Amino acid sequence: MVYSVRITQEWRNGAYVNQGRISNIVRDSQGQHAAYELESWSYGAWEANLRYSTTYLPNRDTQGLLEQRVNNAWVPTYRSTYSYDQFSTETGYTQESYIDGAWIISNAYRYLTRYNASNDLVSRVWQYYNTTTKVYENISKNTYGDYQSITLGRSLAPPSWLISSCILILPPVT
Repeated sequence: MVYSVRITQEWRNGAYVNQGRISNIVRDSQGQHAAYELESWSYGAWEANLRYSTTYLPNRDTQGLLEQRVNNAWVPTYRSTYSYDQFSTETGYTQESYIDGAWIISNAYRYLTRYNASNDLVSRVWQYYNTTTKVYENISKNTYGDYQSITLGRSLAPPSWLISSCILILPPVT
């Protein structure tokens, strides 16, 4: 069973007081969060402030969209994208702010990744996006090597005599 609302309360003067609520939680077919709303407790009622939605793309990339409640309408605030390659290695992140009707990159980085013929990671160059020059700049490089193949000599499963002699004692339910 999964929850569809979560309330956060703060301890004040000997009592819990409502602070925030995540509601209208929507999950996709894999159980991942697809959307939810963030609300604040204001003058005795919940007030919707933000809405976040996530799209999981077939190529493993994820895109998120944050919207702000303005005059009873949802207005885009920022969106983010995480990118991955065919080996599920992260290749980058982009955050864009919605300003005057256009998406502007406010933060981004990427990895230039190289693999050998055995699909072992060989190197990753980290580049950060300069929002002034609008160009990716090299920050650092990691080089990987000395790969070793490990073969296990015996099974890691416990022996059958140990399994059959175990007794499980559960604490009483209160």
